[in-house]
Formats: sequence, C-alpha cells, structure tokens
Amino acid sequence: MKKELFNEMKDAKPNKAHMALAELEKMNKLQSLITQNIDGLHQDAGSSNIIELHGTNRKAVCLSCGKMWPIEDIQGLLEKGERDPSCDECSGFIKPATVSFGQSMPEQEMIRAFDCAVRSDLLLMIGSSLQVEPAASIPREAHRTGAKLIYINRTPTPSDNLAGILFQEDAGDVVTEIVNELKK
Repeated sequence: MKKELFNEMKDAKPNKAHMALAELEKMNKLQSLITQNIDGLHQDAGSSNIIELHGTNRKAVCLSCGKMWPIEDIQGLLEKGERDPSCDECSGFIKPATVSFGQSMPEQEMIRAFDCAVRSDLLLMIGSSLQVEPAASIPREAHRTGAKLIYINRTPTPSDNLAGILFQEDAGDVVTEIVNELKK
C-alpha cells in the first residue's frame, strides 16, 4: 500500500498552516511542535523542534535491529520488483517508520510530548479529533498544569470546553492571522 501511495505523497507541499507554524518558531513564539502527521511537511516548511508521535513515512526501519533507511531506498527496491525487502544486516522485516495499528507509541516521543505539555503556558491544538489516546490527553495535561488552550479545528472535539479560544475555521487562515498580529 505504501508503495502505491509513495508517488502521490512525495510531491506534497506544506500548506499555509505549516508555513505559519514555522514562522512562529522563527519568531521564538513556538517552542515545540507535537504532530500526529507522518508526512514531514512541517520539516519542509522550516520547523525544526518537532515531535512526531506516529513516526515518519520518510524513513523505513528494520523491525528486528532498528536500522533506518531513507524511504526512497526501499521504494526503489519495490519498484525494481522486490516484493519483500529485508534488512541487509539482520534479514529482518522492513516497514515504513510509522506507528502501525497494534504497535506501541514511541516511548521517547511520548515522554517529550507530555513534558512539553506540562511546561507550556499556551498550547495550540490544530486539526485533531482528540478521540484517540494517548495523544488526546496532551491538551488535557497542559490544561491541568495551567496552560491556556487555543483550539483550531474544523469540527468539535470532546475537550472543546477546555479551550480558552476556539476557532472552527481553516487552520492556515487562523495561524497566518496569528502570525500577522504578532508581527504588528
């Protein structure tokens, strides 16, 4: 399935929200970016302090020894007809470096994410249903420790009542406007 989606995803470009979040980081207004996205578009936009809760589809990993490859290397093997590439060091199975159904969340990233949440004074929650744990707990934990919450989401979430400010609008428009106001 990843082989078939590769060519569609490789040409994806950051949108206005990605670019505005990178600008907030450059302005020293955004200390960390916690994302469930696996596409690497935050990096393409220029963000650098990123915690990828669900991994990245830009790399492949051996499930046995942990060796990593750029996903393009494995895609090349698949396109040459190799149906099941295996690790050149241990012969283990290789998969995209994303969290698959049934896999545990990456421990270090979860620790970093919750640490950022409890140390934050303001948390922007953008584009999540906040339905799936443990990621859904991150804004609640920030709120519990005193952070103000701004939610930018097209649809309601179970914890909208925690948000001090709630936007049900396009994230790119809202975050771009926040950047513009901060520059004034």
